[in-house]
Amino acid sequence: MTMFVFRMLTWVERYDKASVEAKHMIIAALVDSIGIGENDEVRFQFKVSAEQFIQLTARAVRRDAERAAPFFVDINPLIC
Repeated sequence: MTMFVFRMLTWVERYDKASVEAKHMIIAALVDSIGIGENDEVRFQFKVSAEQFIQLTARAVRRDAERAAPFFVDINPLIC
């Protein structure tokens, strides 16, 4: 889980440092639609579910760990 949190923070940092155009592209890649409901309720429809995002991130963390071996120990217990 620590690797997942670390990876998430790096994406947050990248987004914060990105240009306005890059931020628009990131949002466009993640969000399918935005709707306004009653009482100005904002609804987001994402292109990827939270479960899919976690699975994709876990795969990327494993791949990164395999590339960095022997510097990492087995991270499977750390990934949900």
